[in-house]
Amino acid sequence: MIELDWTVIVQILNFLILLGIMNRFLFRPLRRVLDERHTLVESSRKQSVEGRAELERLRTEIEERLAAARREVYAHRHTMREQATAEAAALIDQARKRSESLVARAREQLTAEVESAKPEISRIAADIALQIRQRLFVQLAS
Repeated sequence: MIELDWTVIVQILNFLILLGIMNRFLFRPLRRVLDERHTLVESSRKQSVEGRAELERLRTEIEERLAAARREVYAHRHTMREQATAEAAALIDQARKRSESLVARAREQLTAEVESAKPEISRIAADIALQIRQRLFVQLAS
């Protein structure tokens, strides 16, 4: 059988003292370091998740702003195109009216010149007719 003497009690007491010393100087600091590391890892993980969420929110916001800017550009381009078309139509209409006015003035001027030239043409025609008649009489007389 096993004999229990005072050395077993001393060994148990030594073991408990060693366990207390190891607990105080090894296990507690190690547990504290592991807890701090766990806290740091969890904090980093939480920041990573929050950062990803913020990044996604910013990406969505940028895409929305970009889409709004594109819509604004397309609307502005459409407005500018309509304005340019209207201005071109106005310029064409103005040019058409001006050309019609110029043609009308030219017709009036030609009509006025024709009317003023008619008496002169009639006089010249009468002179020519008279000369032809005189030549015919001279040829017939000879």
